Amino acid sequence: MSNLPFEHGVGAKPTNRYSLRFTFESPSTLAAHLTNTTLSISSIPQLCQLLLDETERFLLGRICEVGHELCEPVNGAWFLDQLTSRSVGRWEGNVLYVELLSSG
Repeated sequence: MSNLPFEHGVGAKPTNRYSLRFTFESPSTLAAHLTNTTLSISSIPQLCQLLLDETERFLLGRICEVGHELCEPVNGAWFLDQLTSRSVGRWEGNVLYVELLSSG
């Protein structure tokens, strides 16, 4: 097994507007470079929770984008409620809440 320098990392880019990048801080610590911050990850459960949270945020944001496109003719509004972790759509007196549930 070869020893790679710590500056090597990996990234994921599901769309042109969103990316998630990781670099090694030490052999046992991973740095997650997010949009507004950098987090140190030192355990598999931490990494799993981060990936779950970021995937949920991305999917709910994408649901808002599609909802906005579909509801634009009826002056609908979609937004991401980060406090409750759900997408909210409103149009013509209707309200739709979209929440992702984890089976973990």
